[in-house]
Amino acid sequence: MSNVNAIENNLGVIRHRLDMHEKKLEKCRNDIIVLMDKVQSEFGKDPNGQTIVLMLNNAMSNLAFADSSLYQLKMKTEQLKQKITK
Repeated sequence: MSNVNAIENNLGVIRHRLDMHEKKLEKCRNDIIVLMDKVQSEFGKDPNGQTIVLMLNNAMSNLAFADSSLYQLKMKTEQLKQKITK
């Protein structure tokens, strides 16, 4: 039974870390949005500014993919935890 408890505890630690990473991703997303607004207001339609905005948009896409992956991992760990506790 102690092995099951140890696994449950480890899954709890993993869940906590995933929650922390999700919060960090949210902060990054917000920082990128602020930066995109600044770049657009500073550069307007300047091609260099548009390139920066495009790169930041790509970064946002990558963050969305990472967020989705974290969510899937979180769901899988939750399912595993439920199976173990049955």
